[in-house]
Amino acid sequence: MARRSIVLIILAALAGMLAFAALSHSPRARPKAQWQWCQINLKQIELAKQMWASDTGTNGSPGWEDLRLYLLRLGYTNGQPVCPDGGTYSFGALNEVPHCSLGKLHTIR
Repeated sequence: MARRSIVLIILAALAGMLAFAALSHSPRARPKAQWQWCQINLKQIELAKQMWASDTGTNGSPGWEDLRLYLLRLGYTNGQPVCPDGGTYSFGALNEVPHCSLGKLHTIR
C-alpha cells in the first residue's frame, strides 16, 4: 500500500512539472513565432518581387495585383500574406526591401 502511494505521488509530481513546463514556455514562444512568421512572409514577398521582375523584364514598382500570381505559386491561398501580429506589409520599388508596419523584429534579417 505504501509503495503504491509513493508511485502515485511521483506520478503526480511528474505531471505537475510537465504541466508547469508547458504553460510557462508558451507565453514566450508565441511572440517569437509570430515575428518569425512575419519575417518568412517578408522573404516570400521579396521572392515574388524578384520573380515578377524576371518575368516582366521591368525594374518598376509592382503592386499587390502584380504579385498575386507569384504569391499564389508560393502557397498563399488568398494571394496576399498577412502579418500574424496585425501589421501591414509594404514593399515599394524593386530595389527596396519589403517591410512590416510593426517594424522592430518584423524585418528581413
